[in-house]
Amino acid sequence: MTISCLEVLKGIRFCLVLLMLAIMPATGAVAQQADPSGTNLRIGTRVSPPFAMKAADGTWEGISINLLAAVAAKLGVTYQLQETTLAGMIDDVADGKLDASIAAMTMTAAREQVIDFSYAFYRSGLGVAVAERRQAGLSAIWEALTSRAFLSVVGALAGVLFVVGALVWLFERKHNSAQFERDPKQGLFSGFWWAAVTMTTTGYGDKTPTTVGGRILAILWMFTALVVTAWFTAQLAATLTASSIQSPVTSPTDLALVRVGNVADAASTAALQSYGVRPRAYADVSAGLKAVADREIDAFVHDEPILAWVIAQVPGVTLTPVRFAPQDYAIVLPPDTPRREAVNRALLEVLASDQWKAIQRRYLGDSR
Repeated sequence: MTISCLEVLKGIRFCLVLLMLAIMPATGAVAQQADPSGTNLRIGTRVSPPFAMKAADGTWEGISINLLAAVAAKLGVTYQLQETTLAGMIDDVADGKLDASIAAMTMTAAREQVIDFSYAFYRSGLGVAVAERRQAGLSAIWEALTSRAFLSVVGALAGVLFVVGALVWLFERKHNSAQFERDPKQGLFSGFWWAAVTMTTTGYGDKTPTTVGGRILAILWMFTALVVTAWFTAQLAATLTASSIQSPVTSPTDLALVRVGNVADAASTAALQSYGVRPRAYADVSAGLKAVADREIDAFVHDEPILAWVIAQVPGVTLTPVRFAPQDYAIVLPPDTPRREAVNRALLEVLASDQWKAIQRRYLGDSR
């Protein structure tokens, strides 16, 4: 059978049409996955409360997460959060696997060598967590009662009582000398006694003002004494609490004398090494605080706001007043990215807004 050239050309044309139909769906799928506009970004993050927290349903919230949402809205971009490690927040951005990352990432010179940072959006510092070490009851009470802080409170209270006692004596010494003697030594002591008895609401009744001035002073002192008594009680309670908790770390230099831990690869490592400390590395803050509670280490060092947040969930561990090595948090960006200027402009606008104040207040209260 003879096949003409026209039939051969028709057959080739038909095969080409089938081939195009076969590859068109695949081409369409690739087009859906790509984002030529660059507005759907991949943002890395990691659990770092209260800056980045992951709920049971997989959703994220926190200071950094809410800040990211506000910045993205100003830039007009969308994004998808991808959980990664501390090292991944740097390496994956540098390798192009992520477009940016955000959580509680500290700006350091070493990290700046491989990635870029945005403007800092939060200033923190390193804090120190230690185990609570409570003394025996009588020992704690004795230390509190003999402490300089408590003795200064007692001295201030005695001074107030003396002033009030002297005033009532001045009113009463001429017209009520039977109870408030004319002799200054005896009269001032009687006035002091009356002021103390009135403040404590004991009310023996052995000393009673009878003059108009003395009674007006008595009324004012009765109401004022309520506030003075509450203040004195609060100071005593605070002193007892402070005396019952002993900390092995009262300054950063003390860290070289105890066993210290921190998060692996954290920026705190360099700060600790500058004090001659070789910290034991832990996977996260919770693991480090548990090691403190179990007496595995004596102190755990990490960013203060994160410690303050997580420590509430770990019994037997307290945060010391020690703060050192300021830390600036920023958004991690690819090196030499053209987005950096736009990100910084949007970031600065958010930081100057009431929205940023509301975000901080939500997670940190009014302390920030």
